[in-house]
Amino acid sequence: MSAQARLVKKGSELHVYTPYHRLLVEQIRGIPGRRWDGTCWIVPVRAEEQTRELVRQFYQIEGEPCYVPFVVLRVHIRSEKKGYACGQVSVDDCELFLPESGYLNMQEEDGFVILDYAGGFTDEYKSARSRKNGFVIDYTLKIKVRDGAKWVTSGAASYEILSGGTAIDQFLEQVAEDL
Repeated sequence: MSAQARLVKKGSELHVYTPYHRLLVEQIRGIPGRRWDGTCWIVPVRAEEQTRELVRQFYQIEGEPCYVPFVVLRVHIRSEKKGYACGQVSVDDCELFLPESGYLNMQEEDGFVILDYAGGFTDEYKSARSRKNGFVIDYTLKIKVRDGAKWVTSGAASYEILSGGTAIDQFLEQVAEDL
């Protein structure tokens, strides 16, 4: 997204400055109490979150991180023993998994938001190195990711980005170049 929108609170109003987009205009017209003043849309502050969600579908909002709609990942982690930090996949220094357990980090982070997932713990094995039982985690994740996010793996972790469409493919090419 190269074009940006600007949202400015003025008292009980939110002034919405965006480039023209027919579909966005149609959706803003559905907000009760909205009006056009010749330069911007003005909506009641009580509809701010609804307005932000609408605008984000078309433009990056000034001052907010830009998100790629979604990326589908396949993540594989193998930990040598239970109860110890497992391998990690991080986005902008925020871990996708809780390090001691391997469970998904479901908190909204600055770099990503997990939208949907499938999988989990798939196997338990005897580690020759530690002589303790370890575990294997396989997830397929659908996540919304900040544009330009930095991806890092550590330990016995790996990920594969599954393609999802031309806009996403362009983002994935950028991620691959940054790695």
